[in-house]
Amino acid sequence: MARPDRQPVRASGRRALLGAALGAAITGLSGCAGGGITVRARGAPTPANTVPTVVLAPWGWSSDQVVQTMIRQTVAKFEASNPGLRVQVVPGSGCCNATADIASIIGGLEADVFTNNNFGAFAGGDYLLPLDPYLRRDNLPTTLWSRRQIDSFRTSRGLFALPAYFNVQVYIVSLSLLDQAGLAYPGPEWTRAQFAQLASALTTTRGAVRQFGCGLQWGIASDGQFSGEGVLRSFGGRLVSPAGTQCLLDTPGSIAAGRWVYGQILWPGLAGGSFANQTSAMAPVSSCCMMGLIGTIRNSFKWDFYPNPLGPAGPAAFGGSQFYAINAATGHPDLAWEVLKWLSAEPDYQRMMTRLKLASPGLNSLWPEWEHVVQSVAPPLQGKAVHWFADAAQQGYAYPFPSFRYENVQAQGLLGRYLNALNGHQLSSVVGAFTEATAQIDALETAASHAAPGRPGAPKPFPAAGPAIAKVVPGL
Repeated sequence: MARPDRQPVRASGRRALLGAALGAAITGLSGCAGGGITVRARGAPTPANTVPTVVLAPWGWSSDQVVQTMIRQTVAKFEASNPGLRVQVVPGSGCCNATADIASIIGGLEADVFTNNNFGAFAGGDYLLPLDPYLRRDNLPTTLWSRRQIDSFRTSRGLFALPAYFNVQVYIVSLSLLDQAGLAYPGPEWTRAQFAQLASALTTTRGAVRQFGCGLQWGIASDGQFSGEGVLRSFGGRLVSPAGTQCLLDTPGSIAAGRWVYGQILWPGLAGGSFANQTSAMAPVSSCCMMGLIGTIRNSFKWDFYPNPLGPAGPAAFGGSQFYAINAATGHPDLAWEVLKWLSAEPDYQRMMTRLKLASPGLNSLWPEWEHVVQSVAPPLQGKAVHWFADAAQQGYAYPFPSFRYENVQAQGLLGRYLNALNGHQLSSVVGAFTEATAQIDALETAASHAAPGRPGAPKPFPAAGPAIAKVVPGL
């Protein structure tokens, strides 16, 4: 897959400071601010002779008054264009808290339209409203968004979510540390092997300070999701079959990726250190984290963005699975669809969040604008190769979290235990660990596929006890 080595978009005109730019963005938003938050029972019928109300728990909501003002103003503009609809904005359960959202749906308290980033937790139940009929009715093509992200929201029963934004990972590299070590800068087509060589050369001790060569997007995240799909794909592997019913860790490509992670990256260079403090030379960085990045790194040393290194199967990177969905219990499905469509398929809300939080868009068409905005309002990003974020999204090599069809939470728990055992060198081989994990996850999926159909109850917790893992001599 070709990756154009083009120059970053340059900001034109006056380069405003971030605070001034955000202030101008707030001033430029037309429409009246919405009122205070009031909560009605989710899915309750709208009283007669009143405008129907769709309850929205949007991505980006926080206690910050500037954020709340901009969200309310943007929603007010949408309401003005849709006089037969009122949108009531409420705080959500948190974009990473799938358990709380599912519990709210079961209890009848979830918003009509809400956001989350763990689609797999919802995939096995009847929690979400199918969207394919609406897409067909409105002739809305899924090519508006990243194909990889859209695919991550599908199950065998159809499409159940649309992107809230697209969080894409590239690498940030300390050019200063490369200079100090007398090493050449990597090129845009650097490989996994070259990455490993640099990681090895840059893992060292400077006085009393331990310097780590690299970080990796690999393992089980705090919300239970596997973050290494990009690494697997770059070797021709993957975690989950297209149907979501089989684990593919035991396939040659996945095993090759595991061997690369555990065999070529020096320990403890796999993780650790702080890029901002220059104790980590190379680190994965996500497009959703630009605000934090520019606040900690600035330009106190030389650095730049690079694409993820090429594996034998080509380019591959981590991509986020942040989504908007419609609560299946909504009392206003058609109106909820209009809100969801506005959030995800139209530019207003995403454009506002780009200006407010430098959030990277879900819509493919907004990536050039995102590049321009982040380089215009954030001086530390001027001249940096931010185009690699857009490249991964638009060229289709950013892969979101995959999910299993039936027992995703349990499967991720099992996977986490095996990866942790490998991290601690408690297993004899990558092949053995991946083969055992595959067999146990496949057994979970097979058993669940024979269970009686129906909507599950409360989400299952991660397993308290994992498979029997023998502590043996480390090896590959």
